[in-house]
Amino acid sequence: MLRIGLVELAPLTTGGAATYALAIRQALETIGGEVQVELVTFANEATSKLLRPSEVVTVLYRKHETHSLSRAATAKKILRFRQGSAVPTLPEALKREKIDLAWFLAPNRVISTVKDTPFVMTVWDLGHRDVQGFPEFSSERRWEQREAGFAPNLGRAFHVMTDSKKTGQSLERIYGVYRHNWSSVGLPLPAPSQPDSTLADTVQDPYFYYPASYWPHKNHRVLIDALPLLPGAPAKLVFSGHDEGHREALQKYVAERGLADQINFHGRISDEEVLGLIDHSIAVVMPSLLGPTNYPPLEALRRGKPALVSHIHEFDQIPNSGLVVIDGVSPSAWAEKMAHALAGKIEVDTEGFESESSNGAIREVLEKFMAVQRARLLL
Repeated sequence: MLRIGLVELAPLTTGGAATYALAIRQALETIGGEVQVELVTFANEATSKLLRPSEVVTVLYRKHETHSLSRAATAKKILRFRQGSAVPTLPEALKREKIDLAWFLAPNRVISTVKDTPFVMTVWDLGHRDVQGFPEFSSERRWEQREAGFAPNLGRAFHVMTDSKKTGQSLERIYGVYRHNWSSVGLPLPAPSQPDSTLADTVQDPYFYYPASYWPHKNHRVLIDALPLLPGAPAKLVFSGHDEGHREALQKYVAERGLADQINFHGRISDEEVLGLIDHSIAVVMPSLLGPTNYPPLEALRRGKPALVSHIHEFDQIPNSGLVVIDGVSPSAWAEKMAHALAGKIEVDTEGFESESSNGAIREVLEKFMAVQRARLLL
């Protein structure tokens, strides 16, 4: 039996990081029935409080060698350690649980502490390398912090899983990762959940939906500037996402242009509310200047809604219909394609759309690792 430690590193329970983690878990659970894999979840104290409700046993670890963490708030979820025992560091916890392979579900500097357990590393994007000039990638030592998670660990990883072939090719070029040591699993979609239409029902007019945290690089402004250029009947924009310090500036910009009645701002909402807003929208819009992939366009296409995306997007598999690529910085180009969507000129063939299949790539990694274990006489 191969014991895999899934290390939860996503800071929130909704959004792309959590969606990815759930999809990978579901894929591993499916494959595990075929190749005898046992999954064990690891989380630090802060992350463990934010995980989705689950019957999965979670092993608690502490992030720092010298800092002892309280366990009171997570006593109900943490079942592996007796009350009052010291919470181990991640390397200690992996060793204690006899983990054969650690699977990091997000990039994080804590990977650097793991020296004796083989690991799979996840890379969704190389934003600090791809997108220059935005403070979220360069100010307050953020560039160095991101680089510190990648540079020391990519070469040590047993395997690297990426969101796209484009990201994998960048890893080869920038960090020298060998081609046989990375695989693209795309952005796998987990099993769909039941949508909640409560928020969608409050929007009276046709609307375009943009689910994205309020970062400058998410490029909300191009949609705001495109809105007055739309001909005919009025349409709205609906935004939702975590405030990363840019929401107030966007709301001020909207008010100055007299568009406050046409643009709805929401904070972070549940995945079910996101689905409800997608279902009732004209289209999902994704003008982000960071890619090459994002989840909302894929979810929209799966649910039969058009997806309008910026030119930086490059999915491994292009759907037969419904995905429209637009110059990310041109309001007039966005207005033109949004008008097409309003007029019903963008068709979506849900039967022709399939999200990238992750199971094959994951199975290959497991088989590769099991071959190594057999050679070491450990299987």
